[in-house]
Parts: sequence; structure tokens; C-alpha cells
Amino acid sequence: MAVKSKTSGAIVRPEASAGDFDPLADLISYTDEADYHRLVVLYGEAGIGKTTALEQMMLRGYKVLILDCDLGGTEPLERQHRPAIQIPDWERFLVVHERLLAGAYSRYDIVAIDTGTFLQHHASVYVGMGKGASSTGPETLRVRDLIVAKLRELRKLPVTIIVTAHEQRVSEKPPGASEARLAKVFPSFFPKVWEGVNAVSTAVGRMSWRTVGAENIRVLSFREGPIYVRKDRTELLPAEVERPDFGDIMDLLLKKERNDVGKSVEVQPAA
Repeated sequence: MAVKSKTSGAIVRPEASAGDFDPLADLISYTDEADYHRLVVLYGEAGIGKTTALEQMMLRGYKVLILDCDLGGTEPLERQHRPAIQIPDWERFLVVHERLLAGAYSRYDIVAIDTGTFLQHHASVYVGMGKGASSTGPETLRVRDLIVAKLRELRKLPVTIIVTAHEQRVSEKPPGASEARLAKVFPSFFPKVWEGVNAVSTAVGRMSWRTVGAENIRVLSFREGPIYVRKDRTELLPAEVERPDFGDIMDLLLKKERNDVGKSVEVQPAA
């Protein structure tokens, strides 16, 4: 078994002897391996540039496979010869998922699910949720378990998994107030589904618009806040970036040493 070094405190794993045989060896990965922890959720309102972010990663040289759950939501990429798989239903997703686990992932740096919102729709149809079904009913737990189980398996692969999502807002009316106020902004999943996806994700970035002078610019934030859901468990990403270049973001996430990293990333100090 692994033991802790008395001098450095590091975990030391003993070498296996020639006669050792572990029937679970092909299933084991160590929790301190960086590749195990790359599952990023990018979300924002329609038209904010979530799919454009994937294009920027490709232009940087990353090999991106797009799982197009929106069926036509990849317009910014259509002018380029890029690999994408249409995912019209949950059954097709299962086929692709199985092939990725079997080794197809090795041709890519990034597997992007665009969007997770529509993947949730496919899973909902698969479990028999009809139109008008409650987003907090027992069926949503089955949807959550399906999606989270598959994401857990994908994030163990030595690739980065990116899930894009639409944005939803929840308003609440405080006691005594005359009007409802914005209470929370988070990726557009059923509440229980989002709890599960959030639990297995590495980072959650929100894209939004900001007015600077007479110009509207894109802003990407990984800073946690009381209303907007964001996070960074890697401690590698900037708190906030104006006019983000996602090639830079991927370089930072993968700890790549590049002379041009940071030139288009304006890092704001955390609050």
C-alpha cells in the first residue's frame, strides 16, 4: 500500500514485485493525477460566444472534438473543417461515449459537449420525462445520475472535457419587498442535475457582457460570488478576464509554458 514519507510528507508508492497481480489495475487511477481533474463548464446567455470559445482553442492548435447536442448550434465553426458528431438523442451519446472510453479520445486534446443543456434534454427523453414534467420531480434524479455517471467516466480520460450551457436566472421576492430581485444565475440544468454536474466539475466559468465606454465587451469570470455561480478548483485560472482568448485559458489550465500566454489575458485581482 502507499505510505507517507516521514521526511517530505509525500506519498510513496512501493514498486510492485514481479509476482504481483492486481485484477483492478486497469481500472485504477490516482486522485492526484492532473488529467483526472479536467472538467470545465462554460455558460452564459445565448450569443455570448460559448461556441466561439471552442474555435479559439482550435486556432491555438488544440484538437477539439465537438459533440453537437444542439444540432446546428455550431455556426461559428461551420466555415472551418472541424470534427463534430451530431448527438440527436441519448442513445447516440452512449455510442460515442463508449468509443471514447475504448480509445477514440487519444486523437483529441479536448472533447466539448455543446451544449450540456441539450444533453440534459436528450437524457430527459430517454428516461420518459414528458413535456411539462416537474424539474424537481423524481425523474430528474434519474437524469442527474445518467449525466453525472457519464461525465465521471469521461473526466478520467487524459483529455479536457468542456461542457457548455445556457444561462438561467432565478428571482426571489424578499419578505416585505415590492418587487422580486435576482437571487441566482447558474447553468441551465434542472436544480438536482446541476448539483451533480457542479460536484464533479473542476471549474465553472460564466461569460457575460460588460459596457466599457461605448463598447460591449465579453468578460469571463471564475470568481465565486453570492449570485453568479463560478469556481476554480485548479487554482490555475484568473479570477476574471476581459476579452478572453480561450487558447490562453487552455494553456493556463494545462500549465503550458508559452511566451505569449497572458498577452490577451487581463487578470483582475480577486475581491
